[in-house]
Amino acid sequence: MNSYEKSSRERIFTSQFLLAFGALFFTSLVMYVLMSPITEYAQAMGYSVALSGLASGMYVVGGLISLMLSGHALKFFGWKKTAFIFLGIHLIACFLYFIANDIVSLLIARFVHGFGMGA
Repeated sequence: MNSYEKSSRERIFTSQFLLAFGALFFTSLVMYVLMSPITEYAQAMGYSVALSGLASGMYVVGGLISLMLSGHALKFFGWKKTAFIFLGIHLIACFLYFIANDIVSLLIARFVHGFGMGA
């Protein structure tokens, strides 16, 4: 039996694959669901279009910084702990939107949310 036949019998949908797929699917879903309404929400709070765009884009800034730091976290904690830490940050950030009542707290919530998703 050659290596192709041996590898073709391995399962694709393992528990690790399904866990990774589910985590990435839901974090991406939350990102895309909130990207446009955040600008409308900030404008409804009375802030300018520029600040509303900044609130929307702050997610990307947090994600970029998280990408730069996640390599160190992988070395220090390992991939499983790192994944759970950043998923925990992502989950906590989802609840920050409920207490965001001004632009500063909204920017912080968006940054933390992007930071949690970036890794």
